Amino acid sequence: MRLTLKTCFAILIAVAFLMKADTAKASHAAGAELLYEWKNDSVYTIYLKFYRDCSGVDASGDIKVEYCNTCDASRGIITLQRMSRLPNGKPNGSPVTVGCSSYPTSCDDASSGLPGYREWWYSDTVKLPKACNHWTFSTSISARNKNVNLSSNITTPLYIEATLDNLNAPRNSSPFFSVRPVPYVCQGQNYSYNNGASDADNDSLAFEMISPMESASVGFCGSGMGIPFMTPASPPFNLTNNPFQTNNTFNLDPVTGQMSFIPALIGAQAITIRVNEYRNHKQIGSVIRDIQISSLQCSSSQPQIDIDTTTLQKDSVVSKTIQACADVPMQFCFDIKSPEKDAVLVVTDNHDAVIPASNISYSANKTDSIRACFSWTPTRADVGLKIFTVTVKDSTCRPPGISVAQTFTYPINVRSAESSVYDTAICKYDTITLKPFVGTKYEWSVQPGGSLGTLSCVFCPNPRVWPGTNTIYLLKTDMNAFCGKNIDTVKVSVKQEVPDLPTATSNTPVCVGETIKLYGSDITDGGYKWHGPNGFTDTTRNPVIPNVTFANQGRYYIQTYSYTSQCPSKSDSTYVEILPIPRAFFQYPESICIDQVATIRPDLDYNSVYFWDFANATKVDTSKLNVHYLAWNDTGAKNVILRLRGVNGCYSYYDTGTIYVHPLPEAKITGISRNDICTGDTIDVAAFDIEGYHYEWTPAPYFYDGRSAATKAVVTQKGMLLLNVTDQWGCVASDSIYIVANPCCDVYLPDAFTPNGDGKNDIFRVITEGHHLISKFLITNRWGQRVFETADERQGWDGTYHGAKQDVGTYFYYLRYKCSDDRYIDKKGEITLIR
Repeated sequence: MRLTLKTCFAILIAVAFLMKADTAKASHAAGAELLYEWKNDSVYTIYLKFYRDCSGVDASGDIKVEYCNTCDASRGIITLQRMSRLPNGKPNGSPVTVGCSSYPTSCDDASSGLPGYREWWYSDTVKLPKACNHWTFSTSISARNKNVNLSSNITTPLYIEATLDNLNAPRNSSPFFSVRPVPYVCQGQNYSYNNGASDADNDSLAFEMISPMESASVGFCGSGMGIPFMTPASPPFNLTNNPFQTNNTFNLDPVTGQMSFIPALIGAQAITIRVNEYRNHKQIGSVIRDIQISSLQCSSSQPQIDIDTTTLQKDSVVSKTIQACADVPMQFCFDIKSPEKDAVLVVTDNHDAVIPASNISYSANKTDSIRACFSWTPTRADVGLKIFTVTVKDSTCRPPGISVAQTFTYPINVRSAESSVYDTAICKYDTITLKPFVGTKYEWSVQPGGSLGTLSCVFCPNPRVWPGTNTIYLLKTDMNAFCGKNIDTVKVSVKQEVPDLPTATSNTPVCVGETIKLYGSDITDGGYKWHGPNGFTDTTRNPVIPNVTFANQGRYYIQTYSYTSQCPSKSDSTYVEILPIPRAFFQYPESICIDQVATIRPDLDYNSVYFWDFANATKVDTSKLNVHYLAWNDTGAKNVILRLRGVNGCYSYYDTGTIYVHPLPEAKITGISRNDICTGDTIDVAAFDIEGYHYEWTPAPYFYDGRSAATKAVVTQKGMLLLNVTDQWGCVASDSIYIVANPCCDVYLPDAFTPNGDGKNDIFRVITEGHHLISKFLITNRWGQRVFETADERQGWDGTYHGAKQDVGTYFYYLRYKCSDDRYIDKKGEITLIR
């Protein structure tokens, strides 16, 4: 079924609406890149390109960028200001892609469902405080747009960074991107794109895919952390051939940066490309570009581009790369065609940025068929790979009103004759290796004025040379090279501005844990380069290395270099010896009680002197070498410190033991239940009851429960009651009280009683104090007849005998009892019975 234009437009608007509905207003970060440009000395201009989603919040007026290094942890923050105009003269904030007037994007109409993006530039300068082989510039922008390939949300920041080695490449500028990011692709259609990365210093570039990043730690330089891919996905996302959903059709050329893919999933999707910069096979920097690709449901006939091979020199295409020769004119033409007869093709390229000395002409531009011809005469300064890109879009405003652009790449490799070392410059005393490009047999020679003795070999591919003055070397090979020569010259210029030999000294020997101090002789108009054991490097005159270990022992080398020529001097060195230190260690109790003795046991080292700090102990006994006794009469944390001095004069690290001195617990007998105590009585005793305390009452046989704060005691004799209280630290305190226990041996019997049944004084019995044991209690009448007898003090006479009431009158009693002190007492008397 063929879709009508109206239907296509409706589908696109619906899809765009759904995409916007899933993105909160706070989201606006669709992409960014961070670049730097060397200005002078150690001053760089930092550029941030920020691609803002027009449906989100406005772009900020300034953005902070952090910088830090791995050499001495130097760090700082600069505030990049939004530029008024771009370097090409265009106003800042221009749309990345201009929409059609009949189909405005969200940049032109906030109610539009067609996403739009603006490009904002920010810049500021920074002076780096020192040379280091790894500087990082980074920033984090809130908030990243929602992307269907990432497990992120609208609060996830967009993190970007760039790196710089200004120690080995002090005047380097970062690579830059000459092609603007393309925001739109059509689902299910082949797509080609290239960021057009180039380097102003002609350094080598390598491309790789990395995960889009967020900041792992806010306010921490270089803290980028990859955002996980969305799961599940079929096929799963990966950085090799499916960084967003392309059904594993994605491909990135690591040499040219060319990308090709077939988008398979509708929606916004983020990808990040890192460009690594190399010079002399050593990485000296990197930049990343984080961009958002909007995959839409659309149908767009893709233009085709074909190179006219008849316009190329024979054998000039190797591995899809056009070969060119320095100082030799080259040209080629290519044709761009669209299957749509009414197409209006608009072609742009990056030759002004990447190959400014080249020319390109277009015929029949803005038609369905365009002819383009490229011409250029590269120089030896252009030797290397150039990435020439051509971007083609059909500007016909067909629904849904977007121009899907394709970017095609023509890599151009500029070669010279045979040698890859051309008119280079070295410093006096330096050596360089010459490397031919082609050939199997080689013959090297020196032009008049030079010395053949500065060549390591004549019939070899890679001779080393060490001229003392400017010298021209000649190379003859056994085969005709692509550029039509088998003899080439290499001029090696020798910079004579070499600083005098510096002097290196140090504070050797140094004890473990102390600081190495290195000293370099003073120079004018130059800098310093130190290197030494354990990967040590430094660029100051007198560096220091704190808290050293045996890994820092060895020889430290110093070179100076001229600011003008960047040439180093010969090196001097100083050997630093690291001395061992004794070990201070002692055992100690973690807690004691006030006035309790703490036993300190140090490890014995007969070759060292001991230095103690006993924290103002009130009692110190150090009469024994391996055992010390300390005590304090106040409470709190006591820091006992030991340090040793070895026979080599080195001091140990401090060993500190913290002993907590605890107060004694509160032991207080608050009272007893009574004072008139008879032997054998049970009394209540109590002490202050505090949680966590343990109680012990003695003598133990007295107490019902001798381990409670409040308990009962049976008084068997007079004497001392003792209370011991122990707290959670094991500290013990005591209190005592003296108990007076009387025998209480007196008994009392009334002299009359009235057994008349009124409940008052009806029984005649023994009334006692204390504890007694009655042996016999009997009553007789006046004729001597026993009318009552018992040995139970709880019983008494009720005035009857065998149930018969006895006469009123006088009766006689006899009582024998044993006291608590084991004495027997006899008591006799009269009792009157009254009715």
